[in-house]
Amino acid sequence: MTGYEMHENRDAWKYGLKILNHLKDKTFRMQKTTDSKWSLVQTPAESAATRFAQLDQKIKENTAKGIRGTKNVYYTNSSHVFVGAKIPLWQRIKIESSFHPLLMGGAITHIFMGEKDPDPEAIRSFVKNVAQKTLCSYFSLTKDMTHCADCGRMSNGMKNACPGCGSKNVEWYSRVTGYLTPVKAWNAGKKAEMKDRQRYEL
Repeated sequence: MTGYEMHENRDAWKYGLKILNHLKDKTFRMQKTTDSKWSLVQTPAESAATRFAQLDQKIKENTAKGIRGTKNVYYTNSSHVFVGAKIPLWQRIKIESSFHPLLMGGAITHIFMGEKDPDPEAIRSFVKNVAQKTLCSYFSLTKDMTHCADCGRMSNGMKNACPGCGSKNVEWYSRVTGYLTPVKAWNAGKKAEMKDRQRYEL
C-alpha cells in the first residue's frame, strides 16, 4: 500500500500500526454489538502465507512487492518484518514488538540464530533486556540443527553430512512457527522462507 516494507520506511511501519489499531477497535465494537467473544490474534498461518501468495501471483503477473521467493512463493506472516531483512536485531525487535500490545494473543518475535554457540551470560543478558526494555509479549531463540541418524550426533546449522561420522543420513530441524520440526515436513513456502532467514550471532 505504501510501496515500502515496515523496516524500509517509518511511514510504512506507522501505517501497519494504524491498520492493526483499526482492527482492534473493530474487534471491540463487534464484542459489544454481537454479544460474542471476538479476538484479534497473531496466528501462525503457515499454509495461508504460501497459498495466498500463489493465488495473488495468478491474479496479477507483476504482483505485490511482499511476495517472496521465485518458484516457492510466500508472504511474510502477520505483523512480522520480512525474515530476510538485513537490519540490526534490535531494530527488528522494536518494530515487531510495537504490534504486540494491540494483539490479544499469539504475538511472538522470532530470533533466528547463527551456527555459533553463544556465551550463556550473553544469552541471559539479551533475554533480560528484551523482557525488560521492549514491548515483546513473547520471543523465541531458534538455532537450526542437523541430526545424524547413524551416530545420533546433533550439530549446529544445516549440514549435508554429519561433521562427526561423515554420514549423509541426516535430517534438518528448525522452528516452523512455534515449534521445532523436521524441515522436510514443511510446505514449499516455509522451506523458501527458511533459506531467506536473517540469522544473528548473540
